[in-house]
Amino acid sequence: KVFEMMACGLPVAFSGWGECEAILRDTGAGVVVPCEDADGLAAAVRALAADPAAARAMNSRRLACSLASLFCNAISPESME
Repeated sequence: KVFEMMACGLPVAFSGWGECEAILRDTGAGVVVPCEDADGLAAAVRALAADPAAARAMNSRRLACSLASLFCNAISPESME
């Protein structure tokens, strides 16, 4: 669901680990809280709702990341074979 939310331009509050955590942390396109931290996740959602400018900034970073990924994939050596 994380990628679907990012594709829709929605800010992401994520509790978990793995690839989604790494992408959100690396790009700044969302907020990551520790697993099993329900209070932290609720606080992250409230913070995003209370700060639309921060949510828009995350969306801008998400868009930049998506475009960079698309561009890099479009000119990868594998795509030229």
